[in-house]
Amino acid sequence: MTASGKARRACALLKVGRGQPARPMVENRPLFGYWAILMPHFRGVLLPPQNRTDESIQWTWTETTDHDAISSTELATIRKRLAGAQQSLADSLED
Repeated sequence: MTASGKARRACALLKVGRGQPARPMVENRPLFGYWAILMPHFRGVLLPPQNRTDESIQWTWTETTDHDAISSTELATIRKRLAGAQQSLADSLED
């Protein structure tokens, strides 16, 4: 959350092409192809991937208009939420 009380949303673009980092893959499928499995655990932290017309994949939504630096407190909160989501996924795989 920002000082104004609005949640921050960041955008990550995964572009195709030479000189671009490899897309995250699991068993020869792109990671975002597993969103149906990941969503119940990570939807509180990540928004669904979006296909764009320029062939890139946008994992989350757009960033808010205030461009203040993310505080260490905000990053710590995100890490905790991601760790909780990861544990939830791991627990469901054990079942």
